[in-house]
Amino acid sequence: MLSRRGVRVIALARRSAPLDVARHLGAVASINVTETPDVVAAVKALTEDGLEPDSVVEAAGNPATWQQALAMVRRARS
Repeated sequence: MLSRRGVRVIALARRSAPLDVARHLGAVASINVTETPDVVAAVKALTEDGLEPDSVVEAAGNPATWQQALAMVRRARS
């Protein structure tokens, strides 16, 4: 849905099947978290400005992924 609205989607998953689906549906990149030593750095490297994504959708419901999501999302700037 997001990619159809012009959002650059970077998908993360533990298995290749969901990543294949994400790419098929328009994700610009995908990261297998079991094969990536520093997931946060990998996501930041794929953003347009090399910093952090503006928003992160965490759908695994796992405390470890909550922490990763918070570590990689761009902080509000005042």
